[in-house]
Amino acid sequence: MACAPPEYSNGKNTYVALYSILPKTNYNEANDVKQLVDRIKEFVWRNRIRLGEFFQDHDPLRKGIIDATKFKTVLFAQKLQFSITEYEKLENFYRDPENNQKVRWFDFNEEVEKIFTEKDLEKNPTKTLSDFKVPSILDPRNLLQPQEAIELHELMDKLGTDVKYRRLLIKPFF
Repeated sequence: MACAPPEYSNGKNTYVALYSILPKTNYNEANDVKQLVDRIKEFVWRNRIRLGEFFQDHDPLRKGIIDATKFKTVLFAQKLQFSITEYEKLENFYRDPENNQKVRWFDFNEEVEKIFTEKDLEKNPTKTLSDFKVPSILDPRNLLQPQEAIELHELMDKLGTDVKYRRLLIKPFF
């Protein structure tokens, strides 16, 4: 039996419960930590952020470990949205063996930072780096057929010529 959101009405105002108007998030939960780390790498690559700088704010002694709650706080503050079980999987994988309440953020950050560069390049200057391939966010079903691509190209050429000869400003300042 589904429960409808409570609505209260009096005269001019209508109150609708907040949970009924919030967007429904669809979590595609990862099965293992590797999938989670790959999602984090993809997010970091797209947004060009360095998570290590945010973790350092919570680790004043630079030991490489922080509280598990602070670990979650840093990830959540960067708008990495995971379910509770996904956060727990990450925490459990990077948990400090000596202190059960701490997480090894340095090891986690080293894994994520591999998308930008690798360590010890000065010792091995001939080493070639592999590019990090970000999965496409486009739906493969929305790709154009070859004929449609040709028609689109012809249309864009016509539009470009028309804009050029009429001296139209496509993107006005105001």
